[in-house]
Amino acid sequence: MYRYHNGPLRQCRFALSRHIKATNQVNSTICKSVTKFASITQSHSPIQQQYCAFTNATPNRSAENGTGSIINPHWKRKESGKFQRPIFVAATRQHVGKTTVSLALVSGLKKRFDKVGFIKPVGQQHVEVQSEDLDQPLRVDKDVCLLREHFHLDHIDYQHMSPVIIPRGYTKSYIEGKISHENQLNDIRHAFHEISSTSDIMLCEGTGHCAVGSVVNLNNAMVASMVGADMVLIANGGLGSAFDELELNRILCQHHNVRLAGVIIN
Repeated sequence: MYRYHNGPLRQCRFALSRHIKATNQVNSTICKSVTKFASITQSHSPIQQQYCAFTNATPNRSAENGTGSIINPHWKRKESGKFQRPIFVAATRQHVGKTTVSLALVSGLKKRFDKVGFIKPVGQQHVEVQSEDLDQPLRVDKDVCLLREHFHLDHIDYQHMSPVIIPRGYTKSYIEGKISHENQLNDIRHAFHEISSTSDIMLCEGTGHCAVGSVVNLNNAMVASMVGADMVLIANGGLGSAFDELELNRILCQHHNVRLAGVIIN
């Protein structure tokens, strides 16, 4: 079991109950809610640009498949010969339903795949859990705990599900040089590899909108680019504000060569 640092266990149980109720609603309509974002935006750039690692990537992070397309090492080759890309859930702002959508997606994916991998590369609000592999307590993002406990993702250990936590004081330490940017990237790469190696498909949950984490040079779009994920954006309902916020986030994804697979209006 686990506990919140800032509240009793009953708060977590209440949050789980609230998320599950919302998940049932989202899961029943999610196919109708997802639309191809390309139909309302400019066409995507060539795949060679879409799935390259970000600008400071070294050449050995990807390999050619013989057809000129860049293959990200985090993609999984299916029996058909095609590649299964990770799915990255982000949003146009905070508190618009990323975790609820992640619950719905994992629920649906578990019906098609034996082992679904889940990771929240960068988290903020954390809980203390017990790592079975390390046999010691550690901190993970609260949403990681929610997903693992509810879906019994026992093939994944907590030590890899929340590689970067940003608690109070973290930004100051990063600016002062006490935290290495390369170490952050290596922690995410290693954790993603460990989970992916034991999973049939990967789902990543971001933190807030696509630019959250930029102050430590680790925003959602950058992470999605590094792991070669397709982005699914969650937005609030509406017309003007919804399109404005989607466009802002789309531009950042385009800057980091991340393909937008769809939009969910929550």
